[in-house]
Amino acid sequence: MSETLFGTAVASVTASVVESCVTYPLEYLKVREQIAIRPLGMAEKFRVPNYTSVFYKGSSALILGSAVKTMVRFRVYNWATKFMTESSSGKPSAIASAGQMAVAGILTGIAESVILVPFESVKTTMIESSALGKGYAEGSLPVPGSKGTEAAFKTTTTPRPVSSNAGTKRPRQIRPQIAVMPQNSLYEVSEAQGFLRTAQKMYSDRGVRAFWQGFNPTILRQIANSSLNFTTYNFLRQIFTPNEEVIGLTPLVALTGITGLVQALATQPIDVIKSRMQTTNGLKLYGNSLLCAYRIYSEEGVARLWAGVFPRWLRIWLSGGIMFVVYEQSNRHIQSLMKENPFAWK
Repeated sequence: MSETLFGTAVASVTASVVESCVTYPLEYLKVREQIAIRPLGMAEKFRVPNYTSVFYKGSSALILGSAVKTMVRFRVYNWATKFMTESSSGKPSAIASAGQMAVAGILTGIAESVILVPFESVKTTMIESSALGKGYAEGSLPVPGSKGTEAAFKTTTTPRPVSSNAGTKRPRQIRPQIAVMPQNSLYEVSEAQGFLRTAQKMYSDRGVRAFWQGFNPTILRQIANSSLNFTTYNFLRQIFTPNEEVIGLTPLVALTGITGLVQALATQPIDVIKSRMQTTNGLKLYGNSLLCAYRIYSEEGVARLWAGVFPRWLRIWLSGGIMFVVYEQSNRHIQSLMKENPFAWK
């Protein structure tokens, strides 16, 4: 890797880590709202815990995952772009088509998801565990798997009424078939621990599969995020600057805010399903992503599919600005140091 590429990679990782540290409380609030189970008719509103130190529970998993994801994104995107734009003569073409860049972006999103899912699973488990003890929040059912809650989360199926001429046909189900769980089959959820202890418990209880729960919705979300982000930004940029002039700071802030809002509104249901499936008992409660979406819709209402959309939008909006500022500053200093070659032998 050349000095320029190395400096750019370091600056990208630095920006990603700083952004994750600054905006993590919004990520925590988003996930807490997403995984809070609120059946229809529940009068009490969801309230975040007053014990604010829990707002950084799970941050180690996200920060580490973001750093690794950024390095993978940098390497894969550069490789994919070079591969997709290479001409028949074996030399890189000067101009890449929009389709080639889109394919490169999809490949990068898939690679990011493969790396990101295990860290996301650990983060969600740590956030779920923080809902016990001092981090308890009113306005939702208890955490599935915490002490004394097994009976409340026993899944059942309800038969559809059968007409008198139905004969001996078996009754249909009013919802997709979900296996009935014994009351003692839920995995135990205990109070929040550190990254390594949480990962160890996940493996001992659920095996390797615990780190890959929510894989499909994560890939779908990453691809949708990338597509919507670039499409919306370019469309709005043409409206703000039809003559391609330099855009000012205020329009740029507004532009990134609107882009983030479109992204959050469009992909929030996928993100909610991902978070639910990554909880400790997500597979036992829902089975798969489609059943998860159906049960949230039928038992908690369609609005719950957009739970946590406001803190997620704020985080997307802030992330863009923080990443840009930190990246530019870091890249400038790193490139300056690399030119001076501080590690050369005197």
